[in-house]
This record gives sequence, structure tokens and C-alpha cells, in this order.
Amino acid sequence: MNTIAKAYKAIPLWVVSIIIMIIITYCSLDDNPLDINSVKLFKGADKVIHFVMYFTLCAAFIFDYAKMRMPHHTKFSSEAAFTTLAFLVGLILEILQANLTETRTFDIYDITANTLGAVSALVIIKLWLMHIFRKAMVPLYVRRHHHHHHSKSND
Repeated sequence: MNTIAKAYKAIPLWVVSIIIMIIITYCSLDDNPLDINSVKLFKGADKVIHFVMYFTLCAAFIFDYAKMRMPHHTKFSSEAAFTTLAFLVGLILEILQANLTETRTFDIYDITANTLGAVSALVIIKLWLMHIFRKAMVPLYVRRHHHHHHSKSND
């Protein structure tokens, strides 16, 4: 876990969120992203994909925000704002699908799946994952912070 935490810390702030936003935008606005139309999926698979995409987007927003705040705690109001941002991204992309693509349409059930994914990310992160994330990340910040103070006192 410590290796993963170090790797995540090394990634510049907001890069993960931006990459996920680009992928979701491409998947939402391309008429046949990743040649998905040629793959046989189960009924409702589209909604599961929407749920997973927006769970991932909201989680990336919240974890990037937490990384920015390290070693301090995050604020629920900010995490709720990022959840709302994920919802708004989904809503805007659904509107753009209806207006910019030939084969895609506005779908209230996609928005519902997006919203459930984002809200689920917020709940799971707040109840469980943030503890694990902070436990892995804080030592990477605290050590440097303490070292910095010690080096000043030795001057």
C-alpha cells in the first residue's frame, strides 16, 4: 500500500481527475467509443457503465482534493461540492449528446446512474476509504513536515 501511496503522491494534483474527465467525455460524445457497439452486453450494462464512470470521477475528485489538503482533513462541504460537480458533468454531457451526436440521446436513466455512482463514491469514501487513504498518505507528508522543522532548528 505504501508503494501505491508514494506513486499517487508523485502524480501532479488533479491529473487523475482530468484524465478521467477526458475519458468520460470521449466515451460520452463519440458515437461508438472503443467500438463498444460491436460488443454484446447484458441488458442494463450501459447503466452499470455510467454508474462506474461517475463513481470513479467523483472518487478521483475527492481523493485529489484530499491529496491537496494533506496532511489536514477534508471538509464534507467540499466533498459534497465535488459530488455535485460530477453530477453536473454527467448532466452537461447528456445534453451535449442530444445536441452534438448523431446516434446518442438524452437519457434520464443515464443521469440517474451517474448520480447514484457519484453519491455512492461520496458515501463509501466518507465511511470507509478515506480512513485507508489518509493512513497511507499522511505519513508521506508528516515525515517531510517534521524533517523540515528539525532542519530549521539545527541551523
